Amino acid sequence: NPNTSRLDIFEIPTRPDLHGAFDFALCWGVVMCTHNPKLAFENVASTVKPGGSLYVMVYAPTYHASDEVREMRRRFHRECQTIDQKMKFVADVAEDINNAINYMDMLNTFYNWTIPEDVVHQWFKSAGFDDIVTLNKAEPYNGAWHVLGRKAA
Repeated sequence: NPNTSRLDIFEIPTRPDLHGAFDFALCWGVVMCTHNPKLAFENVASTVKPGGSLYVMVYAPTYHASDEVREMRRRFHRECQTIDQKMKFVADVAEDINNAINYMDMLNTFYNWTIPEDVVHQWFKSAGFDDIVTLNKAEPYNGAWHVLGRKAA
């Protein structure tokens, strides 16, 4: 698509053409992988028009903040220098080789913050959103929060 472009999430403030430009924005697993998740959220939220919606997925402080995952991440970043080493490590820790891609996604990013649900809701409120709902609140083991909000008109 010739109408696409590459953009760093932290460049959004320098792009007034994006401010309030979208009826719907989707930010799936991005803000928690940055050096400043709150600012990354605010930048994405600024692209939503009044009356528009924002859908965000961030890791919840459950599985991803567990001692087991933290130890895996520590070993992955300290012991694995090559892509072959990283792939072998992921294949060894994945309970099912068909799930290895999810482990690579979880382990490979340098930043991988977990965000409490109430913090995500506060970010939405501070950015002018209402009708904020955690879509997967009823799940028994939330590894992530899926939150949707509508920007006040």
